[in-house]
Amino acid sequence: MNRSGVVALVLAKEIEIFTHKEVDSEKTLIRFKREDFDNYSLEVKLYDTYGNYIPEDHGVKPYYFAPGILFSVSNKGNSVKIERMYIKPEYGKKHIGTSLVTHLESAAQSIKVRVLFLEADEETNAKNYWQNKHNFFSPDRERPNYLEKRIN
Repeated sequence: MNRSGVVALVLAKEIEIFTHKEVDSEKTLIRFKREDFDNYSLEVKLYDTYGNYIPEDHGVKPYYFAPGILFSVSNKGNSVKIERMYIKPEYGKKHIGTSLVTHLESAAQSIKVRVLFLEADEETNAKNYWQNKHNFFSPDRERPNYLEKRIN
């Protein structure tokens, strides 16, 4: 297994032990998938203490859905992309997503990941959220919704 795979595996283990008063960590599921030689994805399924599913998945085509929480690891394990981070509105004020991202960032920093990045949704206030809540910045004027945070 290459460095990207090791980083993805460590992050998966860290997400499995993520704790939040609203999350039943015993039910957390991670789908670890090798996309190609240097790219791995982590699909995260979180459940609350009543067994309700927390992420907001989206149907894209018949028989396909986009998971609500998805991360990918690439660039020899130096980059982690937050592909999707959608939490159902009823959990919005409980700071589950914010806590999960903070936990992911801390874990990534401990294993020498250099950058977290994402493409902020243009239709929502996502860009402001990521800039204000997590100190991401836009390094490229040509792509204003591309945001990153250097952590090492």
